Amino acid sequence: MKRNPDYPFSKEQLANFTKARDVLKTQPGFHAAQVELIDKTDEITRTNDLPSHGLPSPERLTFALALLDARAESCVKMVSDIPTQEAFMLLAHVLTRQAWEEYRGNAPIEPIPGNREMHQIVTRMRHWVRESYKRCAAAQKPPTAQDSRLPKLPGLMPSDPRNKLSYEARQRIYDAIAEAEKIQWEAEARILTDDLDSYGLASRRLRNKSNFKAAKMVMQVVRDEYQGAGLADRELRDSMDNEIDSIVNSWDLNGAQKHILTLEFASSRVVGKPPSIPKAITPIAEPVSQPKTKRRPNRIPTTVNNLAAAVRMETFIAASPLTQTDFATQAGTSDRTLRSFRATGKIRGDIFTRIAIAMGLTREELMNSK
Repeated sequence: MKRNPDYPFSKEQLANFTKARDVLKTQPGFHAAQVELIDKTDEITRTNDLPSHGLPSPERLTFALALLDARAESCVKMVSDIPTQEAFMLLAHVLTRQAWEEYRGNAPIEPIPGNREMHQIVTRMRHWVRESYKRCAAAQKPPTAQDSRLPKLPGLMPSDPRNKLSYEARQRIYDAIAEAEKIQWEAEARILTDDLDSYGLASRRLRNKSNFKAAKMVMQVVRDEYQGAGLADRELRDSMDNEIDSIVNSWDLNGAQKHILTLEFASSRVVGKPPSIPKAITPIAEPVSQPKTKRRPNRIPTTVNNLAAAVRMETFIAASPLTQTDFATQAGTSDRTLRSFRATGKIRGDIFTRIAIAMGLTREELMNSK
């Protein structure tokens, strides 16, 4: 679906823009920064002396990038904590689109895959995204020599486990989030360059896949930092549950993806002490005189009950370019059957075998999933 050139911004983008500005307006110096921005944009407009409705050109790209820098710099100055940084991220999407509109001028065009001009715009905005994270991290002063822990954060309860993280640990988490934002921005850039409908199924699927990949990367770092802080097993699991709930809500992940994150980063299998191994039991020797019966060959069970295998299948689909429908076709089954398998772990034995083959595994390898 093409964008209406008279209304280049979606309702969602405009709503995010209003929400973000409302947050930044509460920051000291906001109005002074707006006055400075007006002066800069007026100077850029006079210096370039381009018609308001022209055709795309190198000069218009320079003009659009200069305006993008001025606007992003004005907004990033307001970043001082996590809420203002999140507000900046909402504005970043709108500013990126606005820069493209100013570059294309009067030409009703959209960026095609590999478009160099859009790549330059997105790259420039990534610079300001990194700056926003740096300002957010710098707002937390390094610990003194007498105190190796950060002071309590505003708005957190004294018992909050985040208060136990060192300054360096917090910095590593901020760096991980910045890397995750790159993954998400790559998805947004693809949506723009492929001219996808922002509300369409393909766009939602692409965003969800990139968000899930980014979430796994951030949760790995967060769990490592909590473990390094010396949290007890129960406190560590509770902390990771809270972190997972937060990232699932923030990045609009689904229930199955939350379940995968919990199994990978907050379950007793990966957090805490390993289960004790029972003592070996001495087998009772069979009487020599007892005749040995001929065993029947092992048969494939009619029904398989293996939730771990279902989670492994779901992880495989999420990491592959296939949709669930495409994978179901390859495995010779239906979406409905796969949804039931994901929810209950139960499936017919012959379908289970075909799923393993579609994943490039043997039946035994998939059965032994952990």
